[in-house]
Order: sequence, then C-alpha cells, then structure tokens
Amino acid sequence: MRKVMLTVAILVLFVSFTVALVGGSQVPEFFSDWRFLRAHVFSDYVVYELMQTDMSGFEVKVVQAGPTGGLKIGFFSKSVLVAESGPNFFMGLWNDVLMVDTGTAPEPRLLSLYHIPEKRLVHRDSYFSPVEIDGERLLYYKDIGLRFYDPVNEKRLPEELAFLEESLVSMLKDQPYLGVAISEKVYLDLLTFELVNTGEYVIRYVQ
Repeated sequence: MRKVMLTVAILVLFVSFTVALVGGSQVPEFFSDWRFLRAHVFSDYVVYELMQTDMSGFEVKVVQAGPTGGLKIGFFSKSVLVAESGPNFFMGLWNDVLMVDTGTAPEPRLLSLYHIPEKRLVHRDSYFSPVEIDGERLLYYKDIGLRFYDPVNEKRLPEELAFLEESLVSMLKDQPYLGVAISEKVYLDLLTFELVNTGEYVIRYVQ
C-alpha cells in the first residue's frame, strides 16, 4: 500500500560539519578528538577521521584494533580500508560494515557503505534522515528527486508517483522559492546489501 506523509518545512540554513552516529550502530569503546584527528575505537577496528586541508570533512581510514603505541601513532598503521576521497564524515560501524556520509550541503546527502574485509564499496545512495539500524537492516529515506516550481512548464511526475501530484503542486505553489523533495522509505539488508522499497513516501521542503 502506497503511503505519503507531508512534512512541515524542513529547511537547513547552515553547512553541517558533524554527522551524528547512526542509531543502532556499534558504540565506540573509546573516542578521542584532537580537532584535526578523531579516533573511534571498537573491539575489532579503529576508525580515524583526519581533517582535510583542501576540502571540508575528513579522510576516513580504518585500521585493525590492537597495540599501536598510542592512538595518534596508530593512524599511520597499515590500513584495512580507506574511504574514497571526498568531504567524508564517519556515520557508524555495524559488524564489518563502515557507514560514511559524504557532503557538506543540506540533505539530501550521499550515504556510502563499505565492507571492510573485502575492502570495497558495497552501497551508495543519496538519502534523507533519519538513518537507523533495525535488526540487520539499515533504514533511510531514499531521494527520489527534487522538483522546483515552474509556472510555465511544470515537470510532471512519473506515472507510478502520480498520486503525489496534487500535494506536490500545492506545496510548490505555497512556497515557490523552495524546492520540494520526494523520498521513499527503504530498507537495506546489511548482510546481502539488497535494497527493499516500502512504497511509503515523504514530501518535504528543501533549500
């Protein structure tokens, strides 16, 4: 059954430089923040965030947990995974899955999942909050697309989303200086990395 929820205006007027850990992800046993370098210590891994000088965000690097002679020195240990370059922010760890946010603009932003033992990117998608883990599934709101009001040539929705048209046009006309985003609630299986669509949609204002 298709569902739609209209949100109140969600407008972010600032650039975010921190990202909250995903609800349900592993809690670090220890955390250190030296401003330019952060260390999230887990039982099997240490996730480092090194502040970048050429762009916002951090270089995200994972090393095997163990004696390092000091957490700062541990950053220079052989890595088991390095996230692809970008304005990255650590979002969480679930078993062997590393979650990284990429971007400094308001949502939608980019969500990337890496499987650490295989040293590979296994999933990437644009997303809206909330993002949380439910059992062995990652819940988030997948960006369907942005629409901006054009009184001369209004863009029509795909046929399968036609039932959203009235609400969408109404919101666009009420706040023509804002964009309107459509997102669908989805679940990502964290064992198989298969995406499951729910048919539940959210319409929200964006900057």
